Amino acid sequence: MRIEGTFPPPPARRTILSIAALVLSAGGAAKAVPALVAGPWCGAITPTSAAVNVPVNQSGVVVRLAVSTGPALTDPVFSAPVISAPASGNNVRLEITGLNPDTNYFYGIELDGNLLSAPGLVGTFRSFPTSAPASFRFAFSACCDIAQSSFPAFDAILGEGARFFIHMGDSNYADTNSSNPADYRDDTINTLSVEEIGRMFRNLPVFYMWDDHDFSGDSSNRYSTGSAAHRQVYREMVPHYPLPAGGPDAAIYQTFDYGRVRFILSDLRSEREDDNDNDDGAKSMMGAVQKQWFKDQLVAARDGEVPLVIWVSSVPLLSSSTTSDNWGSYRTERTELLEFIRDEKIQNIVVVSGDMHALAYDDGRATEDYVDGVRIPVFHAAALRRQGSVKGGPYSGGTSSGDDRYATLDIADDGASLAVTYRGRIAGSASATTWKIYTHTAEPVRPREPKDPAASPLSAAIRVSWTDDSGVETGYRIERRAAGGSLWEPLAGVTAGSTFYDDAAVVLATAYEYRVIALNGGVESDASPTVSGITYDDYRNWKLTELGDSDAPDGDDDDGDGLTTLEEYLFGLEPEKSDFYVWTATHSQPWTGAVTVTFPTLPGRTYRVQFSEDLENWGNATEVIDGDGSTKQWIDDGTVTGGIPAPGGRRLFRILVAAP
Repeated sequence: MRIEGTFPPPPARRTILSIAALVLSAGGAAKAVPALVAGPWCGAITPTSAAVNVPVNQSGVVVRLAVSTGPALTDPVFSAPVISAPASGNNVRLEITGLNPDTNYFYGIELDGNLLSAPGLVGTFRSFPTSAPASFRFAFSACCDIAQSSFPAFDAILGEGARFFIHMGDSNYADTNSSNPADYRDDTINTLSVEEIGRMFRNLPVFYMWDDHDFSGDSSNRYSTGSAAHRQVYREMVPHYPLPAGGPDAAIYQTFDYGRVRFILSDLRSEREDDNDNDDGAKSMMGAVQKQWFKDQLVAARDGEVPLVIWVSSVPLLSSSTTSDNWGSYRTERTELLEFIRDEKIQNIVVVSGDMHALAYDDGRATEDYVDGVRIPVFHAAALRRQGSVKGGPYSGGTSSGDDRYATLDIADDGASLAVTYRGRIAGSASATTWKIYTHTAEPVRPREPKDPAASPLSAAIRVSWTDDSGVETGYRIERRAAGGSLWEPLAGVTAGSTFYDDAAVVLATAYEYRVIALNGGVESDASPTVSGITYDDYRNWKLTELGDSDAPDGDDDDGDGLTTLEEYLFGLEPEKSDFYVWTATHSQPWTGAVTVTFPTLPGRTYRVQFSEDLENWGNATEVIDGDGSTKQWIDDGTVTGGIPAPGGRRLFRILVAAP
């Protein structure tokens, strides 16, 4: 294998002794010059941070990461220092924060104050954009036998303009199965020391998930001898994202976001049961804890209106065979996951996978054969450097087996729609060629349902209100039914961002039920909880409008004018303002004994004039008169009242007002 840069060549297998220059200390003892053993390599990129891991040749070295926007590392920003220690095999993880989003950076390693800025030791990465819509490309593949003599795929990947590389395992074929962490450290150093691999890992963020040949050997699982040791070394040497399982002896599943795309990397080795176990509910590739975490991630993506989830499955998802090292021998669990996706209405998942030494893709027909209605495109890429093989499937797009194979996925996200384009690539001595291209367009995202619905009476309507909890809705549909009814009917549609609708097509004193549905084009949210509202009669609506309380007591006199709330309503007065109902009873001039009663009316009221001679006995002077907003008159000429009073006599009048 070829060696790049100024660091020493990889040590002999399982002998971590760095070859470095020696100097004499002040006391005359020989001391090794601090140096890199291999690497560095970067990963765990976010919009504002990154991680770089590197092994150094001795303990006690003060190591810092220097990051700059220029390749000469001028005016760098430094990470916090880390001192190399034997407990981690002198492997150092360096983290930098405070970066600007979507920015190119260069980085180098400082050892005991000496910044290593030679071109072969300086790496580069680009920070991620924010969570806004973003279009980008990434590359992915698996399976590289580092005992081979040339590795053209890695330089070809560097030339693809990808933002990062997802390595899905079998990064070497050491098949180590040892309880000694030093053995796994050797494997990683040997991999990083391959010239082409080291160059790509240094200059392109790598997100790495192991498989069997680089975990603990062929078909290895949770019971392998090396499981605990390798879990420890992964944490020491890989620039990974936060590991929800904790550590040091725990699975390494993880997740990250780029723009609006969620990536889920599953650890399908260190928690799996044996391939040969009976395929029942107890047999798992993920383990109970990881499986629940995986489901929770899918639900969180759904509820977060994430428009695309990319699930990294290190082994083929598609297989109906019980051949080991694919989901075909874990069909019970695979069905469980697919049914969960169906039942929880999880949208827009695509799978990238490795292990099979071939390019392949399926447009979703295979998963729909497993569970009706669950159509998940699957994109496959391998081998980086290993003989070809085909297993699993069927793949609607076919297969292309062989080595020097990788793939790219282009994500086109304009905020309104999102598409994924797969390109199967084959590296050659001069340039890479394309095997096939396939584009999958994501469905519109299902919006979150409206929250906190309410139905409140107005003077002549019911106001249906809600909280806008979606970031992708294009509008809302309000549905109504009679209280206790079974059939919902569309009532109205309103624009995105709306938070209420006034239903004026109501019958007074009638109860209705409402629900609200958010829309994103033709995709609907779940309906909001049902809410009930009742239209009040005019009097209660008036009290609600004037007093803010539809149940205010009828006999109150809030304004102290001597009129009760009910009288204020009947006379068309204001209950919080001292005012009076003005009507008159005037006799003719000159005196003839006739009296004219004049009174204003309101629509929706009825009126009757009454008369009395003694304030005890009252008679009806008129029939019921319907109010229409005009002023009415009635003349007492004695015809109805039994004659005109004699001079010096009296007659009393009053107006009865009622609401229907």
